[in-house]
Amino acid sequence: LFWVTGIASNLIGLPLAFALIRYILAVIMLIALWHVLGHIFTDAFWRKTAYAFALLGAGFGWIFWVLGKFIPVFSRLYSTDLTYSLGYTLFGTLSFPLSIAGQALFLIALLLFLRYMEKPTLRNLILFAFVILLQFFTHLISSIAFVPIFIVGMALYFYENPFRETWNKLKPIILAFIGVAIAVGLYLFWAMQDMVFQQIFITYGSWIRSESVFWWILGYGLILVFGLLGLRHLKIEKPMMRSIFWAWLITIIFLSLNPWKGMRFQFALFIPLIILATTGLQVFHSHLSHWFPKNFFANRRHLVLGLLLFMLPGIFLTIYTHARDVTNPQFQYSGSYLSQDEVDALTSLQTKPSAVVLSSYKLGNNLIWMTHHYAYLGHWNQTLDREAKEINVQKLFENQLSLEEKKLFLVSNRIRYAIITKTETSNEIIPPELGKKIYSNSSLEIYEVDCSCESGLKEII
Repeated sequence: LFWVTGIASNLIGLPLAFALIRYILAVIMLIALWHVLGHIFTDAFWRKTAYAFALLGAGFGWIFWVLGKFIPVFSRLYSTDLTYSLGYTLFGTLSFPLSIAGQALFLIALLLFLRYMEKPTLRNLILFAFVILLQFFTHLISSIAFVPIFIVGMALYFYENPFRETWNKLKPIILAFIGVAIAVGLYLFWAMQDMVFQQIFITYGSWIRSESVFWWILGYGLILVFGLLGLRHLKIEKPMMRSIFWAWLITIIFLSLNPWKGMRFQFALFIPLIILATTGLQVFHSHLSHWFPKNFFANRRHLVLGLLLFMLPGIFLTIYTHARDVTNPQFQYSGSYLSQDEVDALTSLQTKPSAVVLSSYKLGNNLIWMTHHYAYLGHWNQTLDREAKEINVQKLFENQLSLEEKKLFLVSNRIRYAIITKTETSNEIIPPELGKKIYSNSSLEIYEVDCSCESGLKEII
């Protein structure tokens, strides 16, 4: 996905390429989701209902946000459906292209798997194996989450059906999984010989976050309530789809509850919950129309519309909080949005020869796509020894290093340019002995390190 984005960004620019690829992936995912729902709901109305809930579903977050404006204690409650970057809802997933790609590839693989079970041709088998392999190279977390679903689903199918007949159907699929596993294993064995890949792989795996299950009540809201009601009543006619669905639900709940990286798998839980919630809503409607036949909500269209209107503020609030946060300089993701001074400073480096640039994390993360230079401290997963480099940058910017220590640091890391926030003492960070100021605006300064410093490096060491 990064490779495709890189090619597209060379043609139309990164911001447009990023947005365009995200929309294309979202359309593919939503088309695949519509077809998957067709394997579960035979009634067109409930299929459309599940689809609408998947697109617009949200939890109780907006209620407590409103209450918090009047009763401060409610503002302390954290509702995960408003965490747009981590995918507690499908709408939240749409802000993260890798999660979109992961969901889309899983849904496509599921459709190909079901097609193979109905029509076991070599073409369908190869397409299924290819999509599974592509998922590994596109979004590793999705592979870790979704591949076990197929394995557990096939185990459930074995349990419910005669072994010999089941084995004859699933043997090619099992061999395909083995083939994909061998291909992935060989790739990892080859790639792990590279020290850079090792470090990136380790850094990628170091991200730890999980959420308490108690927040699920707020994060999923009525979806969880109706989902629990639907647990006893869900009926899926196709045996393999039934096995895959229960494997999907059980596997993702298990992965989501692990205390190390549970949050990474949360995005995969929303769709099965929507399926259960839609089933629960059918049951609720049948009882409601039986007990109160003249009630306004006894009409299923009125009931569904009322629930959608109830959840819709959560979507609008998610958009609002996103817009609010990215304009807040203290927000952790504000680094994706640059001020005009920052854009001008980076643009000024375009005329300079390629070199290593020292800057804040925010500027370093944008430097690599806005210029032809190299960032000393850039993207968290693409920067080797990131923690040590952050400490080094902090010490330099806070002027904690002696002149000789600064010289050793700058020269040993081949730093040619330094972008520094403009203050009354910023000229002391890179003193005249080490470099000269080549650019300045109202908030930033750029210094060019004197190459002659390299001659003194051996003496320092």
